Amino acid sequence: MSKTEKLPIIPGYDVKRMIGQGGMAMVYLAEQRTLQRLVALKIMSPALSADDTFTSRFLKEGATAANLAHPKIIKVFDSGVHDNHYYIAMEYLSGGTLKDKLKTLSIPDALQILKDMTDALSYAHEHGVVHRDIKSQNILMYPDGTPILSDFGVAKALDGSTALTRSGMAIGSPGYMSPEQLRGLPIDGRTDIYALGILFYEMLMGELPYQATDQFAIAYKHIYDPIPELPAKLAIFKPLLDKTLAKDPADRVADAKELLALIERIEIAYYSTLTGDTKGLSSADLKRITLEHKKQPVDKPPRRRSYIMPTALILVVVLAGGGYYYYTLRTADTLSAATTQLLTEANAAKQAGDYQTSLNHIAKALALAPQSQQVIALHREVIALQSRQQQQQQRQAELEQVRQQAQTLYQQGQLQDSLAAIEKGLALAADDSSLLTLRDTIQTDLQRQQQQQTLATLQREAE
Repeated sequence: MSKTEKLPIIPGYDVKRMIGQGGMAMVYLAEQRTLQRLVALKIMSPALSADDTFTSRFLKEGATAANLAHPKIIKVFDSGVHDNHYYIAMEYLSGGTLKDKLKTLSIPDALQILKDMTDALSYAHEHGVVHRDIKSQNILMYPDGTPILSDFGVAKALDGSTALTRSGMAIGSPGYMSPEQLRGLPIDGRTDIYALGILFYEMLMGELPYQATDQFAIAYKHIYDPIPELPAKLAIFKPLLDKTLAKDPADRVADAKELLALIERIEIAYYSTLTGDTKGLSSADLKRITLEHKKQPVDKPPRRRSYIMPTALILVVVLAGGGYYYYTLRTADTLSAATTQLLTEANAAKQAGDYQTSLNHIAKALALAPQSQQVIALHREVIALQSRQQQQQQRQAELEQVRQQAQTLYQQGQLQDSLAAIEKGLALAADDSSLLTLRDTIQTDLQRQQQQQTLATLQREAE
């Protein structure tokens, strides 16, 4: 933005500076006056405002995201149009984008981000929305590294009720688009799953799997080229790419929930490679992860160097013409003393509400006993507890911010604005005593003001 270019004027907002720009819109840092909070104000390019297709798509973005209440999906506060400026006000995240972090990501970071985005998309798909533009630039970051899915500008309703594109028209970012998307064919949630596979490859390798000098060549590679091979040290993640980047949607996982289950199984397998007691899983293990990811994990002790498992019954079936092996392992869920101690420490941390420490202990336990039902169950429980705790903390922080804003507005004599802030706070916590008390006080003040105005009017009339 040039020094001479004026900042847009949007009622209710103090626009401070531009923080981002794309082909369709500019994003500004702004302060919402009524709630005195920083927001990201996305304003559509004025050059596009005369096109009803673009304005409809832009306003639909705000409505779509506003109706998706998920902790890993961007929060939208407001949208509208003023003086030919179409705008969306959303939460401001100061941590940049995932694209900015690719060079510093660890494998555990990449797995966690993939799980978070898969969970967010599972929620969106359940509510009838396909994102269609998953890419590292559209994943915003909190300073602590928490990822947030944004930019629903080309999202599509699964029921087809809001089709803003012509039949056969491909919409999205070429580097991440699925073969069916590029062909202009009907899409569903598996299109987003394909983009997640591209995203995971990008997080692992630091670059996109299909690259070329022009968009048509990139599209050709998505449709016809095989999935690029991973380095040997990352081969454990091949089944995940195979089941997300398949050319035919029917060959991918069926939905995001199924993908989450597959990620969890491969994550457990990855943890098993971190212990000195194993050299990783065999190719048959990796094939089993792919073929059986819908099933509950079976109990399996860590692979011993002697490869002797006296307590296990191994059933191997060679499927004629299939070219792969299927086997199951049956064994008691017996844990070593070290694993038992780790579980004890994990449970103690869980009871104390220190879920991150608990997960650290569980990660070590998974490395020792990657197929233990007991360890896996505790892992799932603590993940759920941590997610619930984070949501509660976020809601509490928002509530405290609203309390302060309502009190400040009241002290400034802006009673109606204070009441509006109070109502937003009560939407978060309907029984919040401080907000209820302040609301009663304001209502009493307003009644007193009304009485004084009525008395003054009567006195003037009597004169």
